Amino acid sequence: MSDATTATLPEISVIVTNRNYRKFLPECLDSLSEQTLKFFEVIVVDDASGDDSVHYLTRRRDVDCLITFKDNRGTSEASNAGIRAARGKYCVLVNADDTVRSDFLFKTYSALRAAQQAN
Repeated sequence: MSDATTATLPEISVIVTNRNYRKFLPECLDSLSEQTLKFFEVIVVDDASGDDSVHYLTRRRDVDCLITFKDNRGTSEASNAGIRAARGKYCVLVNADDTVRSDFLFKTYSALRAAQQAN
């Protein structure tokens, strides 16, 4: 996670879309917290969940930004809202029922940087 006390912007914004996946959120967010790459932010967009997802997310310290919809708008609109809020140079989309390996962001970032340098 990025350190909110620094003025440095994160290189990567991870956008997690959620709708009624409260039971999956701990594993998803824990897998992001365990990343070897540390300069990223986590944005969670809750698409009008009827479970206690929002309550749970407000208690998580590793969520840098929480966007909530009152009405279901769908995954595409939730993803787009997260992208609009993103401060990172790159955006990575993750669904709330996903878990990622600890080197996921490092490998993704390395591949993006290599592609950028090749151009």
